[in-house]
Amino acid sequence: MSPSAKAVLAALRLLALGGMLASLSLYANDIYLYLTHQSPGAPWVLGLKGLPFLAGAVLFYKSRALAVRFTKDLE
Repeated sequence: MSPSAKAVLAALRLLALGGMLASLSLYANDIYLYLTHQSPGAPWVLGLKGLPFLAGAVLFYKSRALAVRFTKDLE
């Protein structure tokens, strides 16, 4: 793997991890409410808060193929 592909791979994985951590930080309040036996909110809001985690997980899984595809023309 070329150095440019490794750099793109690291950037994609960092972006994916950032999305996943942002989603977990959005869920932190809802987890606290759940643990204190209070209503966490509307289910559709919880679903929207989970989308960045799902997108980050997919991006992390596909990051190697995307890095190779993005740097294919540079070699």
